[in-house]
Amino acid sequence: MELEKDKLYICFHKPKHLVGHLIALWTFGRYSHAEFIYNDQVFLSNPGGVRTRKFEYQKNMDVYELDSNIETKDVIEFFKTAQGKGYDYLGILGQFFYANKVQDDDRYFCSEFCLNAIDYALQFTLTYKGKSLKDRVGYQFNPSKLFEYLKNMELIKEKEAIWMNIEKLICTEIELDSKKYKVVGVKFEKDNIILNVEEIKEVI
Repeated sequence: MELEKDKLYICFHKPKHLVGHLIALWTFGRYSHAEFIYNDQVFLSNPGGVRTRKFEYQKNMDVYELDSNIETKDVIEFFKTAQGKGYDYLGILGQFFYANKVQDDDRYFCSEFCLNAIDYALQFTLTYKGKSLKDRVGYQFNPSKLFEYLKNMELIKEKEAIWMNIEKLICTEIELDSKKYKVVGVKFEKDNIILNVEEIKEVI
């Protein structure tokens, strides 16, 4: 998958391994990880801490374009202030045991890092349950909860999610008027989704 250059995305992972499935199950959600993508680089926090790595698309990813008010330079600036900081294991324990105010103020787990970076980019204007996110209440947000929050706040755009699902059609076969076709490409034109197909001719 190719993402548009110089555009900031947020990526949510569906679980693939045991730990991911446990996170999704325990948080009653479909996601187990969240991270940013910009120019083929991933900005994230995981058990290795706050760091960056090369982007490699996987089928369990849902990628969304972030609202244009969330400026890339500000997210990257926040990342640089947090780079090298450790993983917030204490915050993760708080998630699993539904404990309030259990976190390490100088560490981040994945969705906590993403939410704080977005709030930083929006000049600390986000709130949750009447409290400013500047007060570090981001520890209350697991990946699925972060997705719902950003969606409800209209801070992510749906088209990328549609693309991710439609892209899976490539190389699949469809039947129309008794003829079989293979999907070879997908593109958007305004609000329409255009499938490029090739007829499958039977070899006699």
